[in-house]
Amino acid sequence: MYLHIGNGCMLRQRDISAIYDAGIFQGGDDIAQQNCRALAPLGLRAATLAANARIKSVIVTDKQVWYSEISSLTLQRRWQQPWRE
Repeated sequence: MYLHIGNGCMLRQRDISAIYDAGIFQGGDDIAQQNCRALAPLGLRAATLAANARIKSVIVTDKQVWYSEISSLTLQRRWQQPWRE
């Protein structure tokens, strides 16, 4: 199955490792900085789907980090649709 993550982009669900709320990476606090540093060693490319930098979620796959303007809760609901097998 595929998950629509915004701006016409679809990802295979089995390729998605994690979906995070972008708020955990923003701000000047120590926790946000630690979260950003945790993704850095993975060496993943970044792709932004959010216009005007309205990033609401961070989607991590095995090859790339995607920044989307769709909230992580909305993506979670799409993932858990009752018609999925």
